[in-house]
Amino acid sequence: MSKTSNVFLGFLTGATAGLLAGVLLAPDEGKKTRKKWKKKAQDVADSVTETFQDQIKNLEKQINDIKKEAEAEVNRIKNKAEKKQEAKA
Repeated sequence: MSKTSNVFLGFLTGATAGLLAGVLLAPDEGKKTRKKWKKKAQDVADSVTETFQDQIKNLEKQINDIKKEAEAEVNRIKNKAEKKQEAKA
């Protein structure tokens, strides 16, 4: 499992444990408890969405960096081949 996956899994586990502990230890009536659950669930969903968006941006940057490196290498090889062709001529 990648480092990112481990971090994300840890985040989800911690968020879930915190949510359950908070709700189970709260001495509120059912209506208030459900409202808290809904709010906390939305907070977790928002955090997960933000984490996914950050990871997508990171992956897009890595892909663009690799693409630029590959293009530079292709150009370097083309230039080298052209110089060899010129040397033969």
